[in-house]
Amino acid sequence: MGSGVDERLPAAGFNIIHTYVARYAHRDDKLTAWLDEAHAAGLQVVMYPYPGKTGFYGYNDTPLFTDDEIAEILDVVNKYKDHPALFGWYMCDEPRGAEWRSEIIRLSGIIAQADPYHPTIPLDNGARGVVGLADAGEILWIDPYPGFGVGKGPHVPMNKVAIAISDIWKGLGPETDKLLWVAPQAFSYGGDDPERSKVERAPTYLEERTMTYMALVHGADGIVYYAWAYAQKFPELRVGLLEGLSREMQILMPVLLEGEDVGGETMCEPEDGIIHTRAISYDGHIYVIACNMTEKPCKGYVRAKGIRGIMNVLSEDRTVEVSGDGAIDDQFDAYATHIYTTRTDLPELRSLDDIADMIAAAVKADADAPASD
Repeated sequence: MGSGVDERLPAAGFNIIHTYVARYAHRDDKLTAWLDEAHAAGLQVVMYPYPGKTGFYGYNDTPLFTDDEIAEILDVVNKYKDHPALFGWYMCDEPRGAEWRSEIIRLSGIIAQADPYHPTIPLDNGARGVVGLADAGEILWIDPYPGFGVGKGPHVPMNKVAIAISDIWKGLGPETDKLLWVAPQAFSYGGDDPERSKVERAPTYLEERTMTYMALVHGADGIVYYAWAYAQKFPELRVGLLEGLSREMQILMPVLLEGEDVGGETMCEPEDGIIHTRAISYDGHIYVIACNMTEKPCKGYVRAKGIRGIMNVLSEDRTVEVSGDGAIDDQFDAYATHIYTTRTDLPELRSLDDIADMIAAAVKADADAPASD
């Protein structure tokens, strides 16, 4: 935040940024200027309403708000609620303890009365925790991180993302009016620790891509990666997010927001393969997102209402032909995602192979760069 808004993000099509450290800019009377900069760049901001320290277990190291603290929080809300860059109020980050969680719910109601025009947004890292915070926000947010090991795949299967989202929708019930955001892992648990970094890594671009589409297949309403500050340190993510996923999202955004879900099914060989799909009709075309949910390669037979003829595969420089019995027959590598569409006039996209070449070049450039002091 101290270095200003990264203009590469809006240029790539990102539209929301989230900050944990607004309180420091508020303290130094610099937050309005930073919000002005975000607005000028075409970005909206999600931020804490808290002028003090907020953590897993409470505010200012206690789980209960005093009346004076609520008054200070409302001062922040009232100061910034009319700023055009503000999207919503971030209520909590993986809160722990019954008292603290109850206070977050109470405070969200107070903030909603003071500012009924911006959503409150609580986050937790498990489905049960998110559902338990349903009364704390109009938008709920989950960060289901698998973790990734050096020289191997995810610590837990990546379908953790899909399972968590499905469990949230089940917990909320079919009549819910809540929206759900997902924060895919875009960092390494190794952080800046040289020893831990020997065993922990960031996800690859293809892993990031599949986590994203797993979330969208299962009904996520928004994707906000955690976190760009860390992701840009890794060429797989820096290049992948800016040059790959962001460009796909610019094509798919209106499809996801305005399209109509249509029925579909998938069979796999071998039979224990699992491919989840979402088929959407939009503007006379069909789009099918298909994700291999496991680390096992498999062949998929994808069916969806309206698929026909020759279909383009986004970012793969290839087409597939729908068979006479109405199925797409395609090979899926471990945790692979394919996106098929009947649309023929697609904007030019870099292929996955092109992105891989760009990532390799960025890895070399980073290695050749002089070390910073």
